[in-house]
Amino acid sequence: ISPSHFLIQRYRDSGIDHPNFLMIENGLPNHFDLSKREAVMATHSDGLNRFGYFGQLNLYKGCLVLLKAVYLLQEQGITNFSVNIYGANLEQQPEEFQEEFKLFHEKVRDRVLLRGSYRQTELETLMQENDWVVVPSIWWENSPVVIQEALFHGRPVIGSEIGGIAEKTGSNGGITFTARSESALARVMEKAIANTSLHQALRRQIPKPTTATTCAKQHVRAYESFLSYSDENTNWAMNTIP
Repeated sequence: ISPSHFLIQRYRDSGIDHPNFLMIENGLPNHFDLSKREAVMATHSDGLNRFGYFGQLNLYKGCLVLLKAVYLLQEQGITNFSVNIYGANLEQQPEEFQEEFKLFHEKVRDRVLLRGSYRQTELETLMQENDWVVVPSIWWENSPVVIQEALFHGRPVIGSEIGGIAEKTGSNGGITFTARSESALARVMEKAIANTSLHQALRRQIPKPTTATTCAKQHVRAYESFLSYSDENTNWAMNTIP
């Protein structure tokens, strides 16, 4: 069982191939209140010019790519937008990365606000402070839950065209850009600013969210199907699975 078709394909590409792979989406916790969702989805700004980043401040999550994209936009005279970065643990990263991050943040500090760490239970409030969520990872991701969190709150995702991010973002309420390319990200951000038609079109693509309860039921059905094999196969399975 995998939360992305991308991961399944990675297994197959490595030679682990059989017909029983099953993709089940990660389920959002029960404090994601479906009854409030419609109201939250309508809380975007008129300017559609607020971008949010949610995640660790590390080399692989692409936060530096985001800072560089903002710098490029700023150099082009495009300043009618803001970026909120919610994340922490920069001090745990290699010194060279820390220095480059601080250097570029200093260049764009008028556009980019470092908001620090957050709790998942704060997401409803934080998502309402943004119109778009950027997921700029430079390395393959399996199924980043932040994408589901953003889409649940009606925030279109701007994500790297790589791995599970591309799978979860493309045609599902998001738009992709070339991974590791700050210029490509800058172009998409410029296109997104105040683009009501794009924002609305992407929101219409957002699939129905998967809750933890739905996810659990799908797992149970999978296990029940597995255990409905013949006694011989069932005994083999129970003796094999750790």
